Order: sequence, then structure tokens, then C-alpha cells
Amino acid sequence: MPSHSPAATFSNPPGLIDPTRFHFSQMAVVRSGARMIFLAGQGGFAGDGSLSADFGEQAKQVFANIGIALESADARIEDIVRLTVFIVGYDAERMKAYHAAQLAALGEHRPAATLIPVAQLASPEMLIEIEATAAAHA
Repeated sequence: MPSHSPAATFSNPPGLIDPTRFHFSQMAVVRSGARMIFLAGQGGFAGDGSLSADFGEQAKQVFANIGIALESADARIEDIVRLTVFIVGYDAERMKAYHAAQLAALGEHRPAATLIPVAQLASPEMLIEIEATAAAHA
């Protein structure tokens, strides 16, 4: 497989908090000519429509769904430049489970990100939803 050079660079400018321990970057700068990919919010539904009641399993499935969508656009998980994460019932336990799922899916890749605690998502059984933006070579 040929090496993959990213279409964006990530940084944490001086004067801003270092978010490394939270597994995201403060900023992503996309190179000119990159192909932008905007994913709708992905929930923890499997392809057959099933949805685990477990938050951690939903979080893992969300990242699997993002990977499936990106692959269909000839892009990789490492091409993600931005995540917007919505978590129902946000607390320390769910944050830990979310970070574990993110680390398993993204490794040390840290896109820019925002986490928003919410009361409910589109389907009452959904506990997490993530919107992703990716930048891949044209």
C-alpha cells in the first residue's frame, strides 16, 4: 500500500490549552486542492439496523460507520479533520468509554473536535452521534 500523506496539518497554537490528553487538536489546516468529505451524523446503528443499549458499543459502532463511509469515498480515517460529538447523559464514565472507542479507531490521530452533551438524539435509543469532516487528496 502506498504511503499516505495527509491533506491537512494539525496544531495546538501557543496560548491555547493543550488538548492532547483529550485526544483532539485545536486546529486543522486543510491544504489547497483537497477533496472535502462531509459525513452526516453517524449513530451506533449497525448495517442491519440493530442498536446496542451499551454506550461503549454504540461509540465503537459509530467509528466503524464513519470508517465505512470514508472508505466508500476513497478516504481513510486519518483524513478526518473535524469531529462534532454529541453524547446523551454525558459523565466521566461515558467520556472514558468514548475516548477508548476513539483511540481504538483513530490511534494517535487527533482531529479538531467539539463535544456537546445533549438530552436526546433523533432516536431515543441513540446515546452518541458523531459528525465528521474529512480532507483527502483530490
